[in-house]
Amino acid sequence: MTIIERTIEVNDLGYKEVSMAYRIARAAMLDAQHTPIKEGRIVCPALEASRSKSFYKEMILPDTDAHNLEKWAAAFDLSPGLTVLTKVLGYISGPFPQILPNFVSGRFNDQQVNDGFLHQLKNGIHTGMLTDGRFSQDKLNSFVWSFHSHLEGIPMTNAWLYSEQADTLYFDESSLPLALQHNKQHAKSSRVGLGAALSNGEMRGLLLGVLGQPVSLDDSDPTKKTNAILVRDIHDLYKYGLMPAHVEEKMLTAGLLHLPEVPITTQ
Repeated sequence: MTIIERTIEVNDLGYKEVSMAYRIARAAMLDAQHTPIKEGRIVCPALEASRSKSFYKEMILPDTDAHNLEKWAAAFDLSPGLTVLTKVLGYISGPFPQILPNFVSGRFNDQQVNDGFLHQLKNGIHTGMLTDGRFSQDKLNSFVWSFHSHLEGIPMTNAWLYSEQADTLYFDESSLPLALQHNKQHAKSSRVGLGAALSNGEMRGLLLGVLGQPVSLDDSDPTKKTNAILVRDIHDLYKYGLMPAHVEEKMLTAGLLHLPEVPITTQ
């Protein structure tokens, strides 16, 4: 039995991720636990990863009360204004009749998010990857193909994403318009209402915001930085409920994350 240590690697563009050996071993452990087919997952991937113990020893967000939400937001380096917004979004995430009690009590029930008021406001405009509380490989494929059309037909699975071919496969600002168009395909009606704006805000604030990293993607100007997230980090977030490496580092520093060792058997 060999223990694969968690190490962080930085590529030529300045992007941090866990070593491939660790990533592969971690995924194998979670596949053996049937994590990808787990039911009842929260449709917000960052909240799902923070409220799950599939891999992490303890929940990053141990409770959804105001105190824990503030610690969680602080670990993400959110400003005071965004911290307030985070709490508000949590309080309105449940059923409409529960919103006022949530504000009064300063907490919300994360098990009500999937059918809650905020999710209903989105009118079905979302990636589809955690529809009905389950991970969808097909929706991940179509999401990635929407902004990397040259890959259409290639399943975005571990076998392909955990290879050198995907080392610089990113979701960035240029991907956003096509990804949002993909999300609209799930709309429940042609009158999208606030759904498009909420989906846009979620993509910008989550995948390109707290979960993204500044990288140099402009060959003509290497000093120019833009926020991006590796597609394989998106895959691990939605499929396994795992945070990108730089977010895990923040949570470790804040004392909110406790990582297990990942054992694999060598030949």
